[in-house]
Amino acid sequence: MIVLRPVKSHDAPFLAHVCRSSIPLYDTIMPGVFEQLALRFQGGWLPKTYDLFIVLDDDKPCGMLGTVQLTPSIKYLVALYLLPEFQRKGIGSQVIEFVNSRSYSEGIKELLLMVHKDAFWAIQFFQKNGFELLAAEDDDMSTYASALLKNWMLFSFILMQRPIMAPDQN
Repeated sequence: MIVLRPVKSHDAPFLAHVCRSSIPLYDTIMPGVFEQLALRFQGGWLPKTYDLFIVLDDDKPCGMLGTVQLTPSIKYLVALYLLPEFQRKGIGSQVIEFVNSRSYSEGIKELLLMVHKDAFWAIQFFQKNGFELLAAEDDDMSTYASALLKNWMLFSFILMQRPIMAPDQN
């Protein structure tokens, strides 16, 4: 069973481990980003601008999830990363459904996320889990993001969206 637990300061080494486990996938398209983030976590840094959770599968830490509520009806997925040994087992999809159910009960209407345009494996994963392309060009992203996502804007990324559905409609 998937559970999301708010991050605590003692989780920093695990968060750094999750970041470093993502380096083989992402370092060619985002050189050094995950090592820098791992070093920040190792130094005790925890985000103050978004909520960060440890993903637990049967009480075993297996990844991390970051979210922020942008408006009363829109939640943004900042991060979803699982350790390699927990990937391709349905856990990521369960996390998305968990977020959907919780968001539905909170009155959220849609989830947004950005994914690097060259991270084809991540794009496929999110499409499989009901996300659709909202903007792919930097200009379109800037237009959409100018107000809503101005603090989260990333170039060379695509913006994806998924409507929140009643849990029994998924």
